[in-house]
Amino acid sequence: MAFTDLATVRLHTGLLDEERVPDELIEQRLADAHADILRDLAPAYAESTDAVLATAETELAAAYLLRSLALGAAFADKDLRSGDLTLRQRGRSGVLLAQAEAEERRAWGRLLPYLTKSAHPHRFTPVEPDGEGA
Repeated sequence: MAFTDLATVRLHTGLLDEERVPDELIEQRLADAHADILRDLAPAYAESTDAVLATAETELAAAYLLRSLALGAAFADKDLRSGDLTLRQRGRSGVLLAQAEAEERRAWGRLLPYLTKSAHPHRFTPVEPDGEGA
């Protein structure tokens, strides 16, 4: 069972257009994020309802989703709108990839205290409660 859900990931990213960003794509990226987290998560947290795990999984799923959209954007000829953000065709993939990197860094930073000691060390830093890196 995932720590977060489709609606939370959709709201977090601001990608509310279900036609352009179908639920199935979000669900797949959420499943990918959950599997990656479980791979390194300390067993004591596998069934946790900790809000930090939910936030981290939301951010990681968002990163994976943004990378998928970046790939699609490289071939698309339409603008992509997300909340208050409009990405024009030129440079859109780069912007999405940069956002994905930031989301992934925050996610793994939040997860550090929950990972097994034998987990492969990630190149991310812990995240303070205010959302800033340490």
